[in-house]
Amino acid sequence: MNEFTIGLGTTLIGMGVVSITLLALSFILDLFKVCSVIPSPKIQSLPEQHKEKAMVEMPQGEHMETSEELDELQIIAVITAVIAASLGTTTDKLHIQSYKRVSPNPSGWNAAGRRENMKNSSY
Repeated sequence: MNEFTIGLGTTLIGMGVVSITLLALSFILDLFKVCSVIPSPKIQSLPEQHKEKAMVEMPQGEHMETSEELDELQIIAVITAVIAASLGTTTDKLHIQSYKRVSPNPSGWNAAGRRENMKNSSY
């Protein structure tokens, strides 16, 4: 019975030390959150008299581009730049007419066909 109580005491002491250490680490991490808060700059609002001047109206023929349209334009710009870099030319000599998204996990046959097309294509 004496060995059992010694083992139980050792286990409880070990668990207590681990618990106290984890609690101390938790407090230290909370202290880091409090100490590292960077104050955000305050945004001043315009006075009421200047709000009317700040509003801009768009002409009827123009429209704001949505984020999807901007994403599409950025994708086309990147594709054009990559093709121009691989061909050693400038982007003003290239015109991307269309592009098609490929699924992120193509089958083995699709990947092999694409590799073969890339290898056999001539610029």
